[in-house]
Amino acid sequence: MHAGEYTGWRLATTQFNPSESLMDRRSFVTVMATAAAAIGFTAEAFAAAGAPEDVGPGCEGAVVALKGWINALAKKDFDFLEQHLASDFVFTTTPLKTPHGTVIAEQKGKKDFIEQDRHVYRSDIHFMGVTARRMGDLVMTLVFAQINEEFRGDLGPQMPTAAEMNAFAKGKKLGYASGWREIDGRWQCTSHHVLGEVNLA
Repeated sequence: MHAGEYTGWRLATTQFNPSESLMDRRSFVTVMATAAAAIGFTAEAFAAAGAPEDVGPGCEGAVVALKGWINALAKKDFDFLEQHLASDFVFTTTPLKTPHGTVIAEQKGKKDFIEQDRHVYRSDIHFMGVTARRMGDLVMTLVFAQINEEFRGDLGPQMPTAAEMNAFAKGKKLGYASGWREIDGRWQCTSHHVLGEVNLA
């Protein structure tokens, strides 16, 4: 599948009650603008993203937080991660192999995940497609992204060297799935999983 052929995914349910939806699509622009202002993510940054989006009703706040996360990595704003990763946050990966043959298969909690991100010297992540769906209080996001990241320092036990990670993260296309909940009035990521590499013909 080419980037231009991205069609998104959908959750099938036996019943759907429109009255349970927190907002309809007509309120999308207002909600996104309000949430973006609240977390300091600019309208210019949204416009620059330009990726296909399929955002279901009630998912807008989670998507704003997701985009704010990417913005925070570029700015090294780790306070944002502290605020928008849940206390029981879990990060996992499908086994991935670096060009040097080292296998990356991680499971980290919030503290270790943020500590690893402190070793990201430069981050440039471009969304290729974003889909979000909500059921009850849980929002699921599916993202296809191209990453360009540069690491420095010791990345910790059972991790590749910074040089290996730099080679791996240069222009790599990956799929990500994440879970989000609104906790104490703030959208927080509870789980984040790297699904694997995207190989385009």
